[in-house]
Amino acid sequence: MCFGVLRTLSQLDWLINKLMARPMTGKQRTVHYLIMVGLYQLLYTRIPPHAALAETVEGAIAIKRPQLKGLINGVLRQFQASARRLLAEFNASDARYLHPSWLLKRLQKSVSRAVAIHRRSQ
Repeated sequence: MCFGVLRTLSQLDWLINKLMARPMTGKQRTVHYLIMVGLYQLLYTRIPPHAALAETVEGAIAIKRPQLKGLINGVLRQFQASARRLLAEFNASDARYLHPSWLLKRLQKSVSRAVAIHRRSQ
């Protein structure tokens, strides 16, 4: 599960930023990571959605943030309700490559240069 979250980190971050009005900072950042685990379970595992949601919400107790159970539940349910739209929007964005933006920019420059050299050599 941990490897999967790390592998899809940019996608999960992108989704959370779309689902939440403002980012979580400081000590609440732990809840951000917990929501990532819940989203990963909903997107990529065969865990039944109701179980993934319930276990993620219960995780708030484990990280000593029981007052944020409602927030976690709300974000994950909001994702369930708008998953198709959000995933279509994600797939149309550069974030779909699951690489950091600085790397994408470098690759685009490199490919552009290679294409230009190839065209000139024709």
